[in-house]
Amino acid sequence: MTTHASHRDDGSVLLQVKVSIVGADPAIWRLLELDSSLTLDEVHEVLQAAVGWRDMHLHSFTDTDPYKRLRAVNGQVPEPRRWVAEDLLDDFEEDLLESDYVLGQALTAESGPLFYEYDFGDGWIHRLELTGSLPKPLNAPRARLVDGARRAPLEDSGGIGGYLDLLDTLARPSHENHSDLKEWMAWTTGPWQEFDPEHLDIDSVNNELALLFPAPETNEPIPSNQTLTHELTERLPPAIRREFRSYLAAANLDQPVRVEADVAEAMTAPYLWLIRRIGSDGLSLTAAGWLPPAVVREATTALG
Repeated sequence: MTTHASHRDDGSVLLQVKVSIVGADPAIWRLLELDSSLTLDEVHEVLQAAVGWRDMHLHSFTDTDPYKRLRAVNGQVPEPRRWVAEDLLDDFEEDLLESDYVLGQALTAESGPLFYEYDFGDGWIHRLELTGSLPKPLNAPRARLVDGARRAPLEDSGGIGGYLDLLDTLARPSHENHSDLKEWMAWTTGPWQEFDPEHLDIDSVNNELALLFPAPETNEPIPSNQTLTHELTERLPPAIRREFRSYLAAANLDQPVRVEADVAEAMTAPYLWLIRRIGSDGLSLTAAGWLPPAVVREATTALG
């Protein structure tokens, strides 16, 4: 995740933007308040956090639905505008660099909706509709989730049609593919969260948006109980850090956790066995750096 410096009062306004995934039924949508001075590459990061994607695929913005045929006007088909990241500029010379344009330029009452496509293979189309604007209060967050419904679809689930088919199969235990898809779904979502297509944690999203656009540095030390979890989170792939942070927040780690003696013994037994097996004299590894086969067999027998 990229963090961006906090902007001072620059005359921008807050745009009220409704974001809907095209074709989702029931609807998957977000209502956002966005600073009009956000560049489109920043809007991309906001949408990733607000919708709940993992930022694993390419994306683009267009001023027309990329999957609808344009009608001719006065005998000519209008050329849509398309904003992309810098690494895609070489593919099409007519494309615009997303970091050179702000949201207030691309999404106006006169221009109509803006479209954000994520994952050109699955083709997740997001319709961004301007529903209103208001003066920006001093120190207001540059991006805030106001309301919404339902979690993001699963990554790589085949577009909106594939995702709806997936939900239908998961709801029917008798379906021949139910077991395989349930296993794939559990592997995709990760071990820290249950899959619930209706779930949306607005507070968690806004915490992530605040991390994108942090307040000026206060030089306050990180509390000791957060240092370890912060280090652990930073070691994860960037795509899943948001989800893990949400899990940590829900786990309420500030409270003491009691571990029963038998559980502690079972958890530490493998490490104690290895330490004792190595002993004070150490243990010679194979030339390739592995444990000797005899020790592996011992471990298998001792630890199951």
